[in-house]
Amino acid sequence: MGMTITEKILARASSRREVAAGEVVVAKVDVAMIHDFTGPMAVRSFKAIGATRVWDPQRVVV
Repeated sequence: MGMTITEKILARASSRREVAAGEVVVAKVDVAMIHDFTGPMAVRSFKAIGATRVWDPQRVVV
């Protein structure tokens, strides 16, 4: 059976030919989204690990 659109996106972003449900995939992130409801919790966690900046502010959207 073919891959779903999500599997195709993750396969391309991880430089793999294919991926399947249940696999752990390390993929390149094009854009990171932070939701206005969960964003403050994410920012607190980000600061708690000692992070001071995101990898590319132009690739983070709210």
